[in-house]
Amino acid sequence: MPQTHHSHSGSFCCHAKDTLPLMVSRAISLHYTTLCLTEHVPRDTASDLYPEEVAASLTPFDLFQRFDQYVHKAREMRKLVKAGWTGAVDEKGEAIAEFRKSESGLPEMEVLIGMETEYIRPSSLSMALELREKYALELLIGSVHHVNTIPIDFDQATFQRAVESCSPPTETGLFEAYFDHHFEVLSKLKPEVVGHWDLIRLFCADFKKDLKDYGGQVWEKCVRNAEEVAKYGGLVEVNSSAVRKGWDGPYPRPDVMKLLISKGARFCLSDDSHSTEQMGLNYHVVIPYLESLGVERVHYLEKLPMGQVAVDMLGGLKVSSVKVSDLRKSMFWQAIGQVLPAASSS
Repeated sequence: MPQTHHSHSGSFCCHAKDTLPLMVSRAISLHYTTLCLTEHVPRDTASDLYPEEVAASLTPFDLFQRFDQYVHKAREMRKLVKAGWTGAVDEKGEAIAEFRKSESGLPEMEVLIGMETEYIRPSSLSMALELREKYALELLIGSVHHVNTIPIDFDQATFQRAVESCSPPTETGLFEAYFDHHFEVLSKLKPEVVGHWDLIRLFCADFKKDLKDYGGQVWEKCVRNAEEVAKYGGLVEVNSSAVRKGWDGPYPRPDVMKLLISKGARFCLSDDSHSTEQMGLNYHVVIPYLESLGVERVHYLEKLPMGQVAVDMLGGLKVSSVKVSDLRKSMFWQAIGQVLPAASSS
């Protein structure tokens, strides 16, 4: 019954591992009902390459080629899943054509194909729109990983460079710039899913510090962005990857979650997995977190048959929802071996 709206594979991402077939196979074994494949948008400037890409002698041209290969492989995997693929793979992590009997009774997993965006410079947005149209991508993860073209989630030293590039050269200045970039992504791309809303906190001095306490216009800009996503109806992912990075809960932090709830925003589940072992990791932290904030339902995306429409649509996808309490009943918990804390009686 759980879903993830955000995933990467080692087939097409240098800082991930495990092939795309292995990732899809793992999702099947965990009884996911929705798996969104969302590789990173390729970067078109050599100076934007990450160290691991430089070490692999990749060029921007190579990244575009890999993205094209990703889309075609993702479509291939979706066809296999629709045909009842068991998830069998060979020693190289490639799919073996073994299929379940039609009367197996297991629900079919929805596979959606999209990409995670960047805002490195304004041209990043137009390129994202062009790629979306070229490949008929079904969803965008609206993310920001850079401020003033400098990565903000790579390591502490690079984060500090991003701080020093701002005016003023403080975390307040950096957060203001980040949320301005964030607003551009939301307002220009209107992504179906908003990625790790407060990723900017990852390497800051105190990730638990409320955004209201930063001064300047940080909180006002965050409020503006919350109103924007609520206006067009996008889903804000509750992203469990923050826990494996040392946080005590997912993105977004409680101050942002409470703001989004007050604005009527909607939420979806994401593990932001970069390997099979990260799929569904720390969902046992996410469910009680949602319950503690009074979130009763999470939403998910579905692809409708050709010609069908629904009342609640994001782009070409139907928005459905499930009770958080029903997620507790899923076969997922036994499959992953996580112990889900009991629901609070309060």
